[in-house]
Order: sequence, then structure tokens, then C-alpha cells
Amino acid sequence: MPTPLVQIMLGAVIGMSTSYRVALDPELFLLLFLPPLLFLDGWRIPKDELLKDISTVVELALGLVLITVIGMGLFIHWMIPAMPLAVAFALAAVVSPTDPIAVSAIAARVPIPKRMMHILEGDRC
Repeated sequence: MPTPLVQIMLGAVIGMSTSYRVALDPELFLLLFLPPLLFLDGWRIPKDELLKDISTVVELALGLVLITVIGMGLFIHWMIPAMPLAVAFALAAVVSPTDPIAVSAIAARVPIPKRMMHILEGDRC
């Protein structure tokens, strides 16, 4: 069984079996954990390889995200007409960017060509 699933199940069992609760402010979490992870990924990327594929990276980072946000926003608004269009776009924006941790985890297990890995790394930085 994959380690993250074991950790989630273990956390759920501990959380349901005790009355101890930890309150964590989401803004504090984003401030403490997200910037170091993204900075480390940005630091490791080979700069010369990124510059070779800059047009592809920009297309993925901007174009694909915009298309996903607009398409999913319209789809969500179509599925739930009571939801305002602005809220549907905000919800779609949550699912549009690539998760840097997921890309690293997949790339560690699956052989990906070096150039494609540089493009994916550049897209998420």
C-alpha cells in the first residue's frame, strides 16, 4: 500500500480515537510550508534547459492554466447554475495548476525523458 495512504489512514484512526484536536490556520500553513517547497524546486531546475524550452513552459504555465480555468469555470457554472460565474472560476482555478509534489512523485517512479522533465519542472516553478 502506498505510504501516503497509510499515513492518511493512520491520521484518521488517531483523529477519530482521541479527543485531542489541533487547529491550524490555513494562511499560516501556506506561509510556512508552501514557499520552501516551491523555492527548492525552483532552485534545482537547470536554468539553461529552462531557457531552451521557455516558449513551451510559458504555453503550459499560462495558456493551459487559462484554458482549464475558463473551461472548468463554465462547466461548473453549467452544472450548478445557482453558483455565480466568478465563484465557478475561482473553484476552477484551484484545480488548474500542476501540483509540484505530485509531478515529482510521478517522475520518481516513471521513466520520463529528460527534456520533458525540464519542461514540467519549469511549468510548476
